[in-house]
Amino acid sequence: MLFYAGLYLPSSMGNGERFMSSHDTLFADARILVVEDEYFLASDLAEAIGGTGAKVVGPSGRLADARELAKNEKLNIAVLDVNLRGEMVFDLLDELLDRQVPVLLATGYSRSALPDRYRSCHFVEKPYKIPDLLSEIARHLQGAAPA
Repeated sequence: MLFYAGLYLPSSMGNGERFMSSHDTLFADARILVVEDEYFLASDLAEAIGGTGAKVVGPSGRLADARELAKNEKLNIAVLDVNLRGEMVFDLLDELLDRQVPVLLATGYSRSALPDRYRSCHFVEKPYKIPDLLSEIARHLQGAAPA
């Protein structure tokens, strides 16, 4: 079964078993920061990531909390929404990039709406499907050490 958008789907619908069997060791023990202010999306994403064997750091919907979590954790990757209830995450993004933590921006903004210095960041535009986001995370976990 695959948990997606608050529903349990048969694996044949979401390819959950095939995803897990091909990525089991990649996610094992990975530490993934989730910063998202939409409660249900954050919850679904955290559950899906946790289901891969990774440790979810967060989720956090507030910038101050996210910065505190990031400061105290070694991270393999961070998944960030760009706008948290009117607060832009660019300071946190800079801190993570300075630590060489891979960042995946998961946002409703288009790439062209981002400041120039962030346009080269890995990017997934909302709305996205959680299996697609997990695949993108897996792509970046290959060969990455926690920072």
